[in-house]
Amino acid sequence: MLLTYKRVLMLLIQCVVYRFDDIMAFVINIIGMLEVGTDKTRVAVIIFSDATVVKFHLNRYSAGKDVQDAVRLIEFPGGKTNIAGSLRVIIDSMYLSQNGGRANAQKVSIRYDTIRYDTIRYIYVRSKAEKRPA
Repeated sequence: MLLTYKRVLMLLIQCVVYRFDDIMAFVINIIGMLEVGTDKTRVAVIIFSDATVVKFHLNRYSAGKDVQDAVRLIEFPGGKTNIAGSLRVIIDSMYLSQNGGRANAQKVSIRYDTIRYDTIRYIYVRSKAEKRPA
């Protein structure tokens, strides 16, 4: 089931997490449940450790597969955690219209950080099971 709301989705990924590849697989799965498009859900990805790096803005991709492919290319940089810096980037620039922000869209930010692998695996497997046709 695709979620077809008009929203902007900010994915904030902490790059000192345990099992980075599993977090990224979870992110790809979440994106697969959204209907990504110019007039639907727009997605941006920010990674943070010592520094905050915008991997892509909300207006970069207009198809879910393109967003998923871009996420697959993100490499684990390591480093320390700078949550304040990443939140500052979101507040100061990510929702601006030139970066794909929309005044009339629901704004959602999800921060992935130090989460136990078992929890991520459970959510990932469960979300895949719920996505299968009956």
